[in-house]
Parts: sequence; structure tokens; C-alpha cells
Amino acid sequence: MCNIRAFVSGSLVAAFLSTSASAAEPVDEPHAEIEHNRIHGVRMDAHVNLGTYGGVGVGVRGDIPIVPEGFIDGIDDELAISPGADVYLFNSYTRYSSGAYVIPVVMAQWNFYLNDQWSLFPEAGLAMFIGNAAYLPGNRGLYLTVATGAGARYHFNDRNALLMRASWPTGLQVGMTF
Repeated sequence: MCNIRAFVSGSLVAAFLSTSASAAEPVDEPHAEIEHNRIHGVRMDAHVNLGTYGGVGVGVRGDIPIVPEGFIDGIDDELAISPGADVYLFNSYTRYSSGAYVIPVVMAQWNFYLNDQWSLFPEAGLAMFIGNAAYLPGNRGLYLTVATGAGARYHFNDRNALLMRASWPTGLQVGMTF
């Protein structure tokens, strides 16, 4: 009986020491300390919009990494392409007529991971207004414009985060990633 206890105790101590030793070894992978917040596959987000000229709406985006290790050594960054679309409703007291406008966007988004909870990003790209031609520049039903923005994410876990974004022309956006 004593030999069995000694064997089990010795095995447990050896397993603990080997686990502790492997955890203390340096990791050669860049960005390993916050790898769980990075984009794995496609990171989707759904958001509500408080737009310019009194518009309100909803939208979706998909972030697809195109430079997953980023551009700057020693900084945890990542470049992604972020296509999506927003649907806005305007009331009759605004510059736009009552009704819906669809605004597809394609943005280049540069993500900076500050720690395991926060990431920040600037973005730039193109947006297209699709709606009532009488209220769009040039009296056409389509209007292409430059889009810019910046935002932050508070990461709850490796896939979900609270998203806050301010951008032109779509306004303030608040949502969740999944």
C-alpha cells in the first residue's frame, strides 16, 4: 500500500512540475499573449446605427484578415477587409426623403490589440448610397463616396466583443461581434 501511495504521489508531483516547466518556457509565436482576440476565419458583427441627418438603422459587417501578423514589429496589429451593408430609415424632417436607404460599404480596417480585452481600429474605404434619386447628389439612385472611421472593441471572450464605431457617412454604430 505504501508503494502505491508513493508511486501516485510521485507521479502527481512529476506531472505538476512538467506542466509548470512547460508553462514557464518562452513562447516564440508573435502575438501569442492575445491571440484569442484576433480574427479566426471571419469575424461578423451586427450593429445599430445613429446616422447623420437623423437617420437610424441596422447593419452587418464581416472582417476578413488579409495581413494577420500586421505591419509593425513589436505591435499586435492586423489588417482586415471589412465588407458589409447598412439600412437606414429617414423621417420626412431630414435632408433625405422618408424611406429606406441601403449603404453597402467596403473598408480596410487596421486592428490594434492593446491587451486581452481592448482593441482599437481606424478604417477607410468606399460606401455607396442606394435610394431615392431626388435626394442624392446628381439626382441618381446611386452615389459612391469615400468612407472613413475609427472604433473600439471590448472583448468578452475569443469571439464576442462589444463594438463601438464612429464613421463617415454612416454615423455612430454600436453592436456585437460573433
